[in-house]
Amino acid sequence: MSFLRLKNRHDEAFDILSTSIDPQLSKYVAAIPGYATRLNAFYSRLGVKNVVWTFPTSVIPTTMEVRKPFEYELCVRTDRVVAYVEEHSWNGYLHGKRPDFEFSQAPAQYQDMSILINAPILASEIKTTRRFHMLGSPQHFEMVDERWHDLTQLVISRCLALS
Repeated sequence: MSFLRLKNRHDEAFDILSTSIDPQLSKYVAAIPGYATRLNAFYSRLGVKNVVWTFPTSVIPTTMEVRKPFEYELCVRTDRVVAYVEEHSWNGYLHGKRPDFEFSQAPAQYQDMSILINAPILASEIKTTRRFHMLGSPQHFEMVDERWHDLTQLVISRCLALS
C-alpha cells in the first residue's frame, strides 16, 4: 500500500472531517459564476458526492489566499484518490474560458496539479496543521502556528533537523 503526502488550505471554519461538503457554501460561489454547478457536474462525472481538494507537499505555495490561512498536511493512501486535476485547464473551465479540462482517475503528473481525495478525511490522516498570516500582500506571509498530530513524525522531524 502506498501513500501520498498532501496539503490542503482552507479557512478555519471548514470541517475537513465532514462527510458532506456543500459547494454552495464555498467562498468561491460569490466570486465565480457557476462555480457550484461546474463542481457538482465534475463530481457527478467522477461518481462521487464529496471530495477534498489537495496538492502535493512538494509544491511550495508562493502566495496565500486571504480566505485560506489554515493548512492541513495529510498522509493519504493512494487508493483514496478520486482524480488528478491539471489546474491551469481546470481554472480555465471554471471561469468559462474552456469547454473542458484535463484530469485523470489514474495516477498522473501535471506541472500544476490538484489531487482530489474522497471525503471525509480521516483524523488519522492529518499529520500537521498550520496557521498563516498575510503580511500586506498574498506573496508575503508567515506561519504563526504549527501543530503536529503524529508524535512519531515530530520525533523523526526533530531528529532530521539535528543531523
